[in-house]
Amino acid sequence: MSESADISVSGGRNPRRARRTQDERTAETRTRVLDAAIDCLIDEGYAGTTTKRIAERTGISRGAQQHHFPKRHDLVIQAMTHLANRRLAELRADAQRLTDVEDRVERLLDLLQQSVTGPLFFASLELWVAARTDPALHEALFVAERELGRTIGELTAEVSQIAADDERFEDLVDLTIHLLRGMSLQRILREDDSRRRRHFELWKRIVLQTIEHPVAP
Repeated sequence: MSESADISVSGGRNPRRARRTQDERTAETRTRVLDAAIDCLIDEGYAGTTTKRIAERTGISRGAQQHHFPKRHDLVIQAMTHLANRRLAELRADAQRLTDVEDRVERLLDLLQQSVTGPLFFASLELWVAARTDPALHEALFVAERELGRTIGELTAEVSQIAADDERFEDLVDLTIHLLRGMSLQRILREDDSRRRRHFELWKRIVLQTIEHPVAP
């Protein structure tokens, strides 16, 4: 083919589609499998999240899938980490647009609320229940949750611009997550969400007041 074949009508060169590298294809396949695992956890629960069902959702062979993730519990935990990291990146990006510390704290609480009431929470819930009677899953999940908790703690301090070693703020974040998880459980049986929203607005005011007017030890 002559060089002129690459020239567009406007006189510029037509960009050629870059060929993906093997690493890029591998990363894409892994992402598809991880996303399918999360969807499967939410739609079908942990018992229904089999390697066969995940392979069916992604359209790849079970052999190809097991090449990337040999064990089911490793796959679902990596899927959880994958989703959590995505949500944390979104939290950081949103917070970068805020300047006032009070606004940042309130926005942080809203973002935590979105995370704990979204797909990440309900997929996590499936794993927590299953881990109660599955020692291997329990061990792997404990390590993953501890690392995730550490990352959330560091990120929340960064986002809110409050020192990471401020034990008072760390406790408030922990209490917020515990509170939100309990509220999310209630949503499974209660369609009316107005009371939960009212309670969360009250909690946000309590957090902001505690930060502004700390109680002496």
